Amino acid sequence: MHTTRFVRIAALTLSLAFAGSLSKARAQALKAQILGTVMDQSGAVIPGVKVAITDVRTNFQRETNTNDAGNYFFVNLDPGEFKVEAEKEGFSKAVRGGIDLQPNMTARVNFDLTPGTVTQVVDVSAIAAPLLQTDRADTGGKIEQRQLQQMPLLYNRNYQGLLLLVPGDRVEATGLRP
Repeated sequence: MHTTRFVRIAALTLSLAFAGSLSKARAQALKAQILGTVMDQSGAVIPGVKVAITDVRTNFQRETNTNDAGNYFFVNLDPGEFKVEAEKEGFSKAVRGGIDLQPNMTARVNFDLTPGTVTQVVDVSAIAAPLLQTDRADTGGKIEQRQLQQMPLLYNRNYQGLLLLVPGDRVEATGLRP
């Protein structure tokens, strides 16, 4: 009788611990996404535009069409450099390159298509990074290898000292109080 009760309590404790670790694992997203809106020169949205993304490293390509609101979404992307193309009959094809996706990042790439023939291509190779990311409420950062090597770290060069450099909730990540 006592053994059965002990087994039930142990099983409940293990299942609660496992459920807690799963929720933390889901919170550590390593994927990224690209989204945007396609409009014409007057600011009206254009539904049915074919939008394609290409991973520059692997040349892997995915395609979708804009919805009725002129929006498109590419989710669950591996970090890397991407190129985005938008085209529709009666409009010039637009291309944006140099989109550097980091883990857990959302890149907004909007297009303003101009009337023209399909043979005309508008290629924008440099995109200014937005000053404020309005698509998501979370924060994060990337620490380059050069920074790691040259940074004077606290706590005997412990990697957890780097967490103090990245914006966000330090209490959960390090156990430190701000």
